[in-house]
Amino acid sequence: MTIVTYRVLRDFAKKVSVRGLVTVGSPLGLTTVRNHLAPPALAMPAGVAKWHNAFDPRDVVALEPLDTSTWNIKPLIENKGDVDNFTDNRHGISGYLDDPKVARWIFDALAS
Repeated sequence: MTIVTYRVLRDFAKKVSVRGLVTVGSPLGLTTVRNHLAPPALAMPAGVAKWHNAFDPRDVVALEPLDTSTWNIKPLIENKGDVDNFTDNRHGISGYLDDPKVARWIFDALAS
């Protein structure tokens, strides 16, 4: 879903306003995935005010953070790399939504 969401936000950047994009267990840090997204160059979608990303280091889909080593974009993506995803495959959405900081990011984006 993250890849599709990123592409849609890039394609419709001037038509949308997103207060907070929250990605969890995102494969966007993988070189193979990034290579398929460029060109155009990787960038913060124009309509996105803030981007937060969370991952469990044991999640095989989210092997890399979205930081300056993989997504050197401005403004920087805020990463949380210590999620303890309790699901069997460490990629389940409930394991991400159970994290208090991830829940706060989502709440803040919806409440603002």
